[in-house]
Amino acid sequence: MKKKISVILAAVLATMSLAACGGSKPAETQAPAAGNEQTGGQQAASGGGSTDWPKSAITVNVAAKAGGGTDLHTRYITTAWQKTVGQAVAVVNFDNAQVAMETGRTAKADGYNLLTNHSGCICQYYTGASEINPVTDYQVVAAMQYMGDQAIIVAPDAPYNNMTEFVEYAKAHPGEVSCAIANGNSSHFIWGQIAKSAGIDLKMVEAANETEKLTNVAGGFITAGNVTIQNAIQYEDGGKVKVLGLISRDGVDNETLVSERGDNWKTLQSQGVDAAWGGNVYIWAPKDIDPATAEAINASLKPVLDDEDYQKGCEAMGAVAEWRSVEDSQKLLEEEEARIKDVADALGINVR
Repeated sequence: MKKKISVILAAVLATMSLAACGGSKPAETQAPAAGNEQTGGQQAASGGGSTDWPKSAITVNVAAKAGGGTDLHTRYITTAWQKTVGQAVAVVNFDNAQVAMETGRTAKADGYNLLTNHSGCICQYYTGASEINPVTDYQVVAAMQYMGDQAIIVAPDAPYNNMTEFVEYAKAHPGEVSCAIANGNSSHFIWGQIAKSAGIDLKMVEAANETEKLTNVAGGFITAGNVTIQNAIQYEDGGKVKVLGLISRDGVDNETLVSERGDNWKTLQSQGVDAAWGGNVYIWAPKDIDPATAEAINASLKPVLDDEDYQKGCEAMGAVAEWRSVEDSQKLLEEEEARIKDVADALGINVR
């Protein structure tokens, strides 16, 4: 099984066409073929159609509580977007991600009701935690920033200081080491990969969001969790947790972090654990949206890349600022779905 996982992950990383991890330079993959980026009536790239979108305020539903990583990523986008789109942009958070996903799916398809989430929602579909398929049940309008590497955290007094020591301890205490997961979400896949690659038996404990991971690990109620770099730095500097390594999409060490914070900030691959993960922030519209309106929304998001605060926000979270056309966003989404399905098959948790 370890060999199978390794082969799958190698294929995952080989197919990724994203920018290198840890960089803060915005990455533009492809602009719409014939778009006009003015804030008023947009000329769509698809079939030469046009639309007078936007004429009123835009609502962006977030499939996460306020203050977590998904929310912060979304707000960096919407804050910059509101400066150029010509209308107010309201962010609405949902404590229940599935309620948010259903709200986004059934909203009026007029371009004023959008949804943001990351590729973890694809994991939920393949593990049965959700009946909504993000690839077929919506129209993706933009793939934005790569959310960046994540840090593996444990309590500050844990008897190990890096992933090598963590694995050794877990092997000596099978089934005793717990990890924080959101069942069926990306953290479930991350810890499943770690367990299988390292040959360890971990106890998976539900922690639905980043806040729950941080508080439970810091309080010693759960042994380990994966969180954003931004939160890991804040909690480590406050003496509440320590970091054992980073899980990344390509296994490349962030030399700045390693230099400033120590070898325990190296990637898992650098420490001998063959596990990788990466995902983007997606913006979806209801499936029946007019293609011209979808193109107009996409074109209006391109100037976000040039916003200095957006760039700084991405950098602070260890993310990479990106924007993709509707066509390229759909292609990326389908590629992520294929990779996630392969990993779910390898872990034995695919119910589809």
